[in-house]
Amino acid sequence: SPDFAKYNRFERAELLLEAWPGLLPLESVSMTPEEFAAAEGALVWDILEEGVAVLDDGTFERKRRRHVERVKSGELRKGDGYWIFS
Repeated sequence: SPDFAKYNRFERAELLLEAWPGLLPLESVSMTPEEFAAAEGALVWDILEEGVAVLDDGTFERKRRRHVERVKSGELRKGDGYWIFS
């Protein structure tokens, strides 16, 4: 959420956990759209593979579509607990 820009990462996590009504555990990753659009690496790729956006302004879905393209092209491959990129 763009609103997260005014909070540090601990405050963001606290806000999400307080608002989470679900019975399932929540592993929150709270970023602004700009932070998530720029983020790369194994954690982000795992989020794009398995994560669920609670609130998305379109950034998550655009990045997920690009991730799927990268996997299909062989640029990214998921191993057993790791990622390979070329």
